[in-house]
Amino acid sequence: MRDDRLLRERHPRFVVWRQRWDHIVECRICADSDAADLPSGLWTPGWTVERHDPVLSRGSSSGAQAAVESLRHRMDDAFARGRPGFPASILGL
Repeated sequence: MRDDRLLRERHPRFVVWRQRWDHIVECRICADSDAADLPSGLWTPGWTVERHDPVLSRGSSSGAQAAVESLRHRMDDAFARGRPGFPASILGL
């Protein structure tokens, strides 16, 4: 989402959650990437869940080290291409 104004207006509870967990969850904007090219999933050091079909929300989960490392690598690449977005605070400090 390039403009977080709508997100702030429509989902105020998420905005509060985002402010509270800013030290753990960072939001990035990947404007140069097509949404279909970005990884969609959750990653932990020992387990992943990944959406392969975002339209129908189909995916898989795995504890296999190869799957964990693959998703981590693709997420790190997308993170590096992105820039900070949806700041937890708009105070401008």
